[in-house]
Amino acid sequence: MIVKPVTEIGIHRPACTHKVRVAGKPTNASKIAAYVREKKGIPVDQCGARSDFLVDGAPVCRTHAGALALNHIIGGSK
Repeated sequence: MIVKPVTEIGIHRPACTHKVRVAGKPTNASKIAAYVREKKGIPVDQCGARSDFLVDGAPVCRTHAGALALNHIIGGSK
């Protein structure tokens, strides 16, 4: 696992490409999140937050990079 910081700043940082769980039953929060992602032009099952790190070349936000690193340390699956 190779982790590098993103060199861009502000709005020029790419969106996080980590796949997130989509709610099976439509709740208000999931509807709002889907609307925001649709407005940004990103897939509904993608995080979409501004990325802070490049993990193996893929832009990932700070939260998901920490989760990937923890899984890597404890030996879990990707």
